[in-house]
Amino acid sequence: MSNSLAEVHPELVSEWSEKNLLLKPDEVNAKSRKNVWWRCGKCGNEWKSVINARVKDTVCLLLL
Repeated sequence: MSNSLAEVHPELVSEWSEKNLLLKPDEVNAKSRKNVWWRCGKCGNEWKSVINARVKDTVCLLLL
């Protein structure tokens, strides 16, 4: 998929949570408003955020 999250923001792929089950970063648009799970690479916390907000630098709330 062109404009996929994996293609446009590969740095976020490592924070894609397994809780998203069958949905993969290369199957969603980087501008999507779909609410998905993320896993913090620093502390392991998991939280939900829409994809386009995460692309705009939303971060783990525990690290704020």
